[in-house]
Formats: sequence, C-alpha cells, structure tokens
Amino acid sequence: AIRVRRAKNEHESAIPHIQYTAEEDACWRDVLQTIKKKSQDLACPEYNAGLEDMLAALGPEATTRVPQLADVDKVLRSSPGQFRVRPVGGLLHPRSFLNALAFSTFHSTQYVRHPNEPFYTPEPDIIHELVGHLPLLMNETFADCVRHVGRASLLAPECDVWHLTKVYWYTVEFGVMHSKSVDRPLAYGAGVLSSIAELDNLAGAPDNGVTFLPLNPYEPLPKISYNDGVQKFYVSVQSLRDMERKLHTFADFCENLYGQGVSLKTWRHLQSLKNPPGEVARRA
Repeated sequence: AIRVRRAKNEHESAIPHIQYTAEEDACWRDVLQTIKKKSQDLACPEYNAGLEDMLAALGPEATTRVPQLADVDKVLRSSPGQFRVRPVGGLLHPRSFLNALAFSTFHSTQYVRHPNEPFYTPEPDIIHELVGHLPLLMNETFADCVRHVGRASLLAPECDVWHLTKVYWYTVEFGVMHSKSVDRPLAYGAGVLSSIAELDNLAGAPDNGVTFLPLNPYEPLPKISYNDGVQKFYVSVQSLRDMERKLHTFADFCENLYGQGVSLKTWRHLQSLKNPPGEVARRA
C-alpha cells in the first residue's frame, strides 16, 4: 500500500453535525435499500463487502438515518484504506479535488438530494458519497488506486488536469470490471453504484448498445457526459488489482514526465511522430 505523508493540522476544523429531516432520512433509507438489493448481482464483491462493513461499523441507525460525516470519517480512518473525509459545500476545482486524493483525503458534500426524486441528483450529494464512494475507500487496493490518480495530478501542468479528471471519471466514478470468474460486468464506480438508472443500464449491456473500452490512461479519453442520461460506454478493468497496477505505473510515469517539464499532450505528440497513425504506444 502507498502511504503519502501529510502534515498534521492541529487546528483542523471539526466536521459539522447536520440535523437531517425526516424526509431526508426516508430518502436515504429508500436509496440504500434499493442499491443494496441491486448491488448483490451488479457490483463487484469488494464493494458489497465494504458497504456491509461500513454500515456495521456505523451502527444500526445507519440504515434508517443519514449517517453523520464525522462518524463515517472515523470508520474510514481506521479501515485498511486509511482515507479520511472532509466536508465541502459543492464541487471543487478538479486540481484541488485530485490533489487531495494523493494525501488520502476525500472531499464529500453533506446535503441530501430532493426527497421527491430519491433516485436522481444533478450533483453529488451525501447519498452518492456514502453509497457510491466511501464503501470501496475502505478497501486497501481500491484506496491505493484513488491515491495513484491523485499522485499523478500533483505536478501536472494545467493542460493535463482535465485529462486526469477524465481518468478519475472513467474509473472511480463510472468504472466497471470484467472478472474472469463472472460472465457479466460488475460495477465499482460510484456513479454507477449510486444510480438505479446506471445499474439498470449496466445490467442491460451489451444488448442495449452499451459498449466497453479497456482502461488506457495514457491516451485521450472520450468527452465526459453530464447531461445525456446514462453512459453509452464504460471503461473496464479485469480486477481492482489490475487497475491498481495500471494506475500505479501511470502515476510513476506522470511524476517522471512532469518532473522533466513535459506534458502528456506533448508526449503523445512526440510519440505520434515516432510511430505510424494508430500505433502510438506507451514508452516506459
């Protein structure tokens, strides 16, 4: 496991306690119960184990009331993933969000989606964070994957930040795996795991036209789609171990490249001059 040293902040502010309404608690229960049922067949086993472990550590009230972020933070810190969670009011700048991941820090919202639409939210709310992201951050291998993405961003020039955001998007948010032991794709990305529509979309693949692309963080990735409904394709890995190896190598590569003052965009251009079109290969 990778461990990035972080400075101690003796004055780190406490995570605010939120008084959730009865309607918000009901929304949490509805989503949690539905996701738990669907995830048994559609999520990777590491996610299902992480969700059960997280809920057990939080106590019986966690299934009926929205858990407090401060309690979740304690559970994450003591888990094999050793992440911590910090509150944020909304979306951070991509560089700030990614950089924090390198230091085992995940920024989470605390607000709840509108109770009238329990299975949809236009922006990440605490249900998305709790059901989608945090269970797998308890897993050491997955937590290392997330740290690798963050580590790749630390020295990145501005022109590469959006590409690294896409690497995060197509793995941590919308990644799936094709395990050799299971004949169907399994979700590990939070955007899939916290969405009934996305889980149903994945369950219908490939008959519904959904396609799968292998993870290649070195090459340009497709445009991120926020407003087109469910995903038209997913980026796939064989396992969390497979993803960890690829992202570890990628982060090392980025650190070396950026240390020389070269961007990924420039590196790809140089590779295209050395290789025929369509045969650009990664040079270790």
